[in-house]
Amino acid sequence: MDTIIQDLTHHILALSPLAVYLILFFSAFLQMTVPPYPGDTILLLSGCFSSMGLKAIPAFTFGSYAAGTLFASYMIFILGYRYGNGLLKYRIVRKYFSRRNQRKIKKLILKYGVSIFFICKFVPGLNAVTILFGGIFKYNPLGAIISITTSSIIQNLIFFIIGRNIGYNVDKINRFLTNYSRTVWLIALVCGCIYLIFKLRGRKKKIG
Repeated sequence: MDTIIQDLTHHILALSPLAVYLILFFSAFLQMTVPPYPGDTILLLSGCFSSMGLKAIPAFTFGSYAAGTLFASYMIFILGYRYGNGLLKYRIVRKYFSRRNQRKIKKLILKYGVSIFFICKFVPGLNAVTILFGGIFKYNPLGAIISITTSSIIQNLIFFIIGRNIGYNVDKINRFLTNYSRTVWLIALVCGCIYLIFKLRGRKKKIG
């Protein structure tokens, strides 16, 4: 994978600005729709490209990736909103995602939707799934779009700036992504434990 990324980098640096914008746009789209695609790595690299003599304008470089992220996110939400109910009726979906679990997730999304959309953008592997289920369970489209837009721009901008600071160093980029994933999941685990503790205490108080 590192060799592919290095080859891709050398080709991108030689391309016209328009070609760079299109590549980054489609990379962001694939990152949202095809999970194994190394979209975050490309985003970090796009940040370092601007300090390596890339012909493209930095603001447009970032904007093209952000636009791809937003386009894919809106598309996923709309697909879930329009066709999600049919998806939930499939036997294989019900097998691994029971109606009871569906009701629980629906309740959480409808109650904390804006916060969930925002937080899950920063948790690797959860963003697209959360957006899809937000659409399926008919969360308020305006609230969803505002939260998705805000969180996507912030996350993309943070990674873009970090990429500029790291520079062209694939090892550092991979190390950052690994540490980032571990840190985010650790924070999520701690927050989940704290939430459960407070919830259990609340139940004990009601019983007492």
